[in-house]
Amino acid sequence: RPEGYVVRGRYTAPNGHVYLANNEGILEGAGWLVSGDDEQGVQRYYIEEATHACAPGYSTNGWPHHTTEAGYVLRNASVAYGGTLYVADNDGRLIST
Repeated sequence: RPEGYVVRGRYTAPNGHVYLANNEGILEGAGWLVSGDDEQGVQRYYIEEATHACAPGYSTNGWPHHTTEAGYVLRNASVAYGGTLYVADNDGRLIST
């Protein structure tokens, strides 16, 4: 964090990227992560390799998915975002856009 202390759990940066860290403050590795360590319950996340963060919006990394503003991947639901309707299965794979 800009204030200089270690983040544990989930941190949303001013640019909207969501960072996930373990209890020691170490960022989670790139790729798919299923976690239930915070108030959001068990969720699926895709952590981008370049930023080490979950970037909100549509992505084809891993597989086509939509990351919500809370950082987790849309699952078993649909959402309109930026004028586009996204529908995802339980794994977070978009089945229509």
